[in-house]
Amino acid sequence: MTAIKVKYNEVTLDKLKEGYTIYTEGACIGCHVPQSIYERDETQWKNIMDDMALRANITDSQKDAVYKYVLAIKAKQPK
Repeated sequence: MTAIKVKYNEVTLDKLKEGYTIYTEGACIGCHVPQSIYERDETQWKNIMDDMALRANITDSQKDAVYKYVLAIKAKQPK
């Protein structure tokens, strides 16, 4: 939580939980296995989210939740 707040100070634990749920149990997993979060950079994830949100028919708020969840995981990525 602390790592993501450096860049997105408005993010909440509830938002990250929502993103986690969509990513691991919801719209994302409904079409494919979870993707490796570490293999793509922030810009690539932005593009993926824009494309996949349309395909998965999720709201902008849900898309933002998944994006912030992904970035929170990436923020903890070993360097």
